[in-house]
Amino acid sequence: MRDGCTTKKKLIYLPSSMINVLLQVYHGDPLSGHFGVQRTYLKIKNRYWWPNMKRSLIQYIQSCLPCQQYNISRTKKPGRLQPIPPPEGP
Repeated sequence: MRDGCTTKKKLIYLPSSMINVLLQVYHGDPLSGHFGVQRTYLKIKNRYWWPNMKRSLIQYIQSCLPCQQYNISRTKKPGRLQPIPPPEGP
């Protein structure tokens, strides 16, 4: 055990107290690039492991303020509503 971390199968197990620090380094640091879930996960998965790793990564990136402010939405916004003429006859 080293600094509260244990290693297994060449992966470092992170205690829950260190997860946010690691995610800040791999996602939130200016040199890390604020990449999305998949790219950040690929950078982390070969070195570290913790329970529900991908879920905590998704939650962290979804709550990242710079990502929310500057990433463009890739979904098409719905068009404007148009009036529908009333039916003629019964």
